Order: sequence, then structure tokens, then C-alpha cells
Amino acid sequence: MKHQKLTLGLLVFSIICLFSLSACDNLRNNEAAQKKEQDALLKKVLDLHDEIMPKMTNLAQAETALEESLKNPAMKSKFAEIEADIKQKVAVDDEMMDWMANFKEDFKGMKHEEVMKYLENEKVKVEALKVKILAELQ
Repeated sequence: MKHQKLTLGLLVFSIICLFSLSACDNLRNNEAAQKKEQDALLKKVLDLHDEIMPKMTNLAQAETALEESLKNPAMKSKFAEIEADIKQKVAVDDEMMDWMANFKEDFKGMKHEEVMKYLENEKVKVEALKVKILAELQ
């Protein structure tokens, strides 16, 4: 009888261990899937940034060209329009610089849902910046 109780106890203990190991494995797989999802969204955000960053040089060149046109007396009738255009380009440039300064890639201490929400918001911001920058270059 003692032998049967011991065998039954070992069987129950083995089953509990198997369930525990399975649960740990599922948790690791879930964490890996969440990390993969975060990395994919981060890549989208950074790819958008990388796509529009070269346009910032074009924006700076457009600002310089407009500033040079202010030196031309023949453009006097358009000074206010040109100055407004320069201010708008500077504002978009500043907005991009602010976005880059405030963007973070360190998500330590954040839950998966928080990271995903943050990255989705940053993706929306950088997409809006792309639209603004391209509009300023037309």
C-alpha cells in the first residue's frame, strides 16, 4: 500500500511538473511573439524616419533659396509671402527635430500594450511629419 501511495504521489508530482514546464514554455513563446511584434512596429517607425530624413536636406535648401530671394529687390512684392513660407519650413524642420529628440527606443519597464500604443502613436506622428515635409517641398 505504501508503495502505491508513493507511486501515485510521484505520478501527481510529475504531472504538476509537466504542466508547470508547459506553462513556462507558453509564457516564453508569448514574450517572444510580443517582442517580435514590437520590433516589427519599431522597424516601421524607423523606416518612415529613414525615408523622410534625406528630405530634410531638401527642406533646408529650400529655406536657403527663399532667404536668398529676399535679397532680390525685384521680389519685394512677395516678401511677406516668402517670409511666411520660410517660417512654415522652419516650423516643420523644428517639429522633425523635436520628434527625433523625444523618440525613445528603450522600453524597459513598459508592458507590451504600452509599448505598442507608444509606437503606434509615434508612427502616426512621423507619418504626419512626412506629409508636412513633402507638402513643403512642392
